[in-house]
Amino acid sequence: IDYVPRIGKIVYNVHSSLPYVTSGYTIRTESVVKSLIKSDFEVVVNCRWGFPTDKYPEKSMFNVNEIEDIDGVKHIFSPDEKGIRGSRFRDYCQRSADNMLPKIMQESPSVILAASDYSIGLPSAHIAKELGIPFIYEMRGLWAFSRSANNAGYEGSTQYKMLMRLERQCAELASMVVVISSGMKAMLMEWGIPSEKIIILTNGSEKSSKISIK
Repeated sequence: IDYVPRIGKIVYNVHSSLPYVTSGYTIRTESVVKSLIKSDFEVVVNCRWGFPTDKYPEKSMFNVNEIEDIDGVKHIFSPDEKGIRGSRFRDYCQRSADNMLPKIMQESPSVILAASDYSIGLPSAHIAKELGIPFIYEMRGLWAFSRSANNAGYEGSTQYKMLMRLERQCAELASMVVVISSGMKAMLMEWGIPSEKIIILTNGSEKSSKISIK
């Protein structure tokens, strides 16, 4: 692929976003974006294929704009009524990558940054590799842990192991991994991820500018 990146531009691939969802996840996204912009990066937020209508069917596709300006930042949406709900994992990742690639080509970032989980991380990693640009994975938590906390017997199950394996794959493919705690960094190091490849960026932190991605 003939690809010329724009130095200092980032496409930030996320699982969900304002204005359709307000949560700790989406608030953190906007905080990271503002911090990166303050550090003179150009940032475009791109939501995963299917969002928001695959998770929230009450949000009609006719009411979702493909481009939204949120606080001066371009946000790209690719709604689909089935999306992640109507696809097997491999099929979803492939369709997500197919949807993402032309958007990345049009925006021409020099870095792809993706926030949890693997469903957005793995397509981002493969596209970054294809284009020869860095991929940064922001591991905001391990959703397998969250599920096991609420479901007795879930930890150690086949699905639990699969989710953990997929998150580990994202970390291994990344040029850099951003985590939210020292405990997560320690766990990644146990996975064999080099310490120098891991940056801690806690919730509420204003240290996004320390991520060396130019």
